[in-house]
Amino acid sequence: MIQVLWYQENLFGEEVSKMLNANQLGFYLWKRINQDQESFRKTRPKNTRGLYFNQSDLNEYIRDYFNYGFDWDDTSKEELA
Repeated sequence: MIQVLWYQENLFGEEVSKMLNANQLGFYLWKRINQDQESFRKTRPKNTRGLYFNQSDLNEYIRDYFNYGFDWDDTSKEELA
């Protein structure tokens, strides 16, 4: 009985951890998309959803998130230059 309860608590903890990570990724993507909309508005046409980013931009955002971390954004790129 104790093993079953420990397993359920441990499993629940892992699920919460995955959900928090997904929420952080979602917030990071939202933040990056909002940052880039102004600059993309001047150089790109809208997509079918009325936004200016495309699939390659989204892939780049996800790659940046996993390679550099949650706090990485365009202002961080400017600091490196």
